[in-house]
Amino acid sequence: MITLKPATTANLEYIEQLLAVNGLPIADIPSKLDSMFLGQVDSEIVGIGGIELYGVYGLLRSLAIALAYRKKGYGRAIAEQLMAYAQSKGVRQVYLLTTLESGFFTKMGFEQVDRDAVPPIIQNTSQFVSLCPTTAICLRKVLSLPKVMFVCKKNSRRSQMAEGFTRIFGSGKVEVTSSGLESSQVDPITMQVMSEIGIDISLQTSKPLSDFDPANYDAVISLCGCGVNLPEAWVLRDIFEDWQLDDPEGEGIDKFREVRDLVKVKVMDLIERLARAY
Repeated sequence: MITLKPATTANLEYIEQLLAVNGLPIADIPSKLDSMFLGQVDSEIVGIGGIELYGVYGLLRSLAIALAYRKKGYGRAIAEQLMAYAQSKGVRQVYLLTTLESGFFTKMGFEQVDRDAVPPIIQNTSQFVSLCPTTAICLRKVLSLPKVMFVCKKNSRRSQMAEGFTRIFGSGKVEVTSSGLESSQVDPITMQVMSEIGIDISLQTSKPLSDFDPANYDAVISLCGCGVNLPEAWVLRDIFEDWQLDDPEGEGIDKFREVRDLVKVKVMDLIERLARAY
């Protein structure tokens, strides 16, 4: 069983030597020592790794295994523990640069991304600015997606539209749930007008807000002006908005279409903002 131990100044020389042997940058290690960890099995140091934390973003770096302990799965174990640690600190996406074949990291769920797609705070790290060559491959792993809860009175029309749009256009970017101050059923006309534009919400169900824990959500969107009636814990999430959209209940189908189209515009904007923020 491998465990991680924070590096100290007493480990600096060892870390620099191991990185140098593996052809990895060492120039900034003294200033980044608080981001470095030792991988230990019993009392033996088998490898090292680093994770720099920048809010919701992390930079995985300086992963190296001592020669005598290679091909034992320790590199992956250290990387996975570093990412678990980062996630416990609120990191949602981890980036890295590598000059080696990227298969080792893609097997752990990393995917190649253009440097232009990397958040500026990561682009401005020493690894990106000067230490790694411009030919290095940039990889990213999403640890968790922002979660949004759409709420209206009965979770029958507006919030169901919002959930449907978010599932389609926010796939891979946002996790979504909808609920109501009370549950009822999904309005058949709502299903019809969503189906008209190719979005099937027939498997969505009406759910009460009380079934969910606000701590599990980053954004809470009231669609009906019911924000004043929400428990305080929901209103105090990172993002809270009250869109106050008309309820088309009892109206003709054209009103449902009008509300549908407005919901789409607002959902698309929300997805873009959540993607930038998280």
